[in-house]
Amino acid sequence: MSDLQTILEQLQLYGQQFLPAGMTSNVGIAAVVVFTAGCVTCVLGAKLAKVGITGAFVVIGTILGVYFAKLTGFATAPCLLVGAATMGVIGALSQRIWVGALFALVLSGIVMSAFGMQRIVPHVQQYDPVTIIAQNASEGVIQASVAEDPEAIQAGLRESADYWLRDFWSFVIQKDASVSNHVSALLLATAVIGAFIGVIAVRFALIASTSMVGTVMILGSLATFLQHANPDYYIAGYNHPGLIGTAFGVLVAASMIVQTILTRESSSSSAEASEED
Repeated sequence: MSDLQTILEQLQLYGQQFLPAGMTSNVGIAAVVVFTAGCVTCVLGAKLAKVGITGAFVVIGTILGVYFAKLTGFATAPCLLVGAATMGVIGALSQRIWVGALFALVLSGIVMSAFGMQRIVPHVQQYDPVTIIAQNASEGVIQASVAEDPEAIQAGLRESADYWLRDFWSFVIQKDASVSNHVSALLLATAVIGAFIGVIAVRFALIASTSMVGTVMILGSLATFLQHANPDYYIAGYNHPGLIGTAFGVLVAASMIVQTILTRESSSSSAEASEED
């Protein structure tokens, strides 16, 4: 198992606790749904983003309106309509802010992934969870009787990805104290720069963000499906990171080209309509 694969599997286990109940037992269906959503995002993400943002705010406004009606005893329908309309307008007028936030998240993810590969992933080879937990046990973190049983410790680690990730991060900081400060600085810088680009260049930010997010959804769903359906192909894919990187680059480039064409046609139609008026 590669160092990167070890971390990704721990992250996958950790993320499963936030998934809807029953989703982990229906991996095939979930993978198909995510794959389809990823394809739609890659093709129509930028074109539907504005409608999606406004629609999301309308839904939030509707929920808030119903909740307000219950709190005050007012009629539900007027509160619902006012809440939906108000939040819908807020969403429509604040789209640049949310596009900036989305692009900031994507840019931060790219930069932090590159940083992690250089400064964090190499520490996996040196990380010995059994030894570290035994040391923690002697300090009163966990019971010594548990630490004396390596098999029990390893079983506990497999069941607790949250502990593994937190303990591994502590180990990395012990080995290189500057990592924590560098992570904070990079997150701050990429968040500010990404938000600035997203607000200034909305169309580019939407196309780039949705292309990358959609591609991650496509490749992630395929990897999840292969992990359960054919582990050999899954492991082979991780043993050829260059192939995965090439597939990611090709899908992102194709998505950006398609979305650029589609959004350009939409912009041209809007411009022609305004000229006719």
